[in-house]
Amino acid sequence: MQEEMNENQRILRSSLIEALKEFQQTCPSIAKDKEGYGYKYTPLEKFLSVVNPALHKVDLIQNQTYDFQDGRTIIVTTLSHINGYSITSRLPLREPQGKNAKKDVMHEWGGITTYSRRYA
Repeated sequence: MQEEMNENQRILRSSLIEALKEFQQTCPSIAKDKEGYGYKYTPLEKFLSVVNPALHKVDLIQNQTYDFQDGRTIIVTTLSHINGYSITSRLPLREPQGKNAKKDVMHEWGGITTYSRRYA
């Protein structure tokens, strides 16, 4: 159930939404220029080097942290406006299977994490 918002919260949320709208209209496109695993993709560091400056121009910032719930790793992505209002998403990570003879479990986990951060 969603909490009721007071008028101040509505104003803060509206400011974040307006900034997000401006970001979506002005963020440069990002080429998928790396190939691997049978498809093209944008490396995380390139994605962030384009997205973060565009977010900052409209007084937004994103950050990603980790949490743990029921033995699972969760990527917590937060988009915050300069006014203090924020929205958060939580994405559970797939657990490494340890079946790839070329990668140890930590390398597999790193790949899962990087992939998930691009889409979280």
